[in-house]
Amino acid sequence: MRLTLASLALALLSGDTRDLRSDVLAWRATKGAKLAKHFESSMNLEQRSVSITVGGRELPDDRLKQFEASLSMGSTLDVEDEYVSVDDARPTELVRRFREATVSKKEHKARPGKEPSDEDEKLESPLVDHAVAFTWDPEGENYARAFREGKGEEEWLAPLEPDMDLRAILPASAVEEGETWKIEPESFRALTMPGGRLSFPITQLSFDFDKNVQGTIEARYAGKRELEGLELRVIELSVHVSLTTEKESDAGTPLHYALGMDLAGEYLWDQAQGHLHSFELSGPATMSVTGEREVEVRGQKLPMKEHFELGGEVQDEGRFE
Repeated sequence: MRLTLASLALALLSGDTRDLRSDVLAWRATKGAKLAKHFESSMNLEQRSVSITVGGRELPDDRLKQFEASLSMGSTLDVEDEYVSVDDARPTELVRRFREATVSKKEHKARPGKEPSDEDEKLESPLVDHAVAFTWDPEGENYARAFREGKGEEEWLAPLEPDMDLRAILPASAVEEGETWKIEPESFRALTMPGGRLSFPITQLSFDFDKNVQGTIEARYAGKRELEGLELRVIELSVHVSLTTEKESDAGTPLHYALGMDLAGEYLWDQAQGHLHSFELSGPATMSVTGEREVEVRGQKLPMKEHFELGGEVQDEGRFE
């Protein structure tokens, strides 16, 4: 933290040494600088329990053991950001080149009387090999978006967010070591896989991290750390969030999905350069799937309720170079 001589003298004369102990974590960029940004995310879940009732009666254990389910999802994002022009608050012209952007899903399901189902897909964003310019409009106080290299569809531009610097992690004011601050749960995507929506083809299962996230995100300033010859600021993050979504089963039955995550990790901030250095965030996740429909048993229609629970791990990481 840089203090003017006047503020230093005032702090010493008044006996208020908080300013000497606190640190200002701030973003900044140099005009013309280029920064490569890499993000990876994965979630691997295995079935932990299953409950199925027909007409209010639970299926026997030997039947329940024949149900299987597992789900793995992942994403990778590589971009290069060029800060064509900047001011104190933001980039005023930013050009983003999309090098890699993929999502993947592997899903296994097995039920009595049916062949096991296995899906394995990997999708690439249509933005790969394109460059997008974000230009700040001071009158409208927003960014105009336009393709700079390569031609693309206009609808790809609107969901993009210019901030991939993870500025949502920063405190609003100077902090001392050990101080904490809250971050809105809606910022979860911006802290793990930023940049907005990348117009991937629609997949069968997706959670909307931009709209219905609930829970808490707390950051704690853990001081300084030497790494790779750099003096970095350490921000510890504790995440407890949940969200839900609705979809239909293969049979057209409405299903309710709920995902909960309890994650912890560190974000290392390069104060000298004014940007993130790297981060790692991981922890347990639980997903439940609940559905209800009518089935015919011996000529009689009965209500059937299903509840599956899967558990596993989430891993998010990123680095700037």
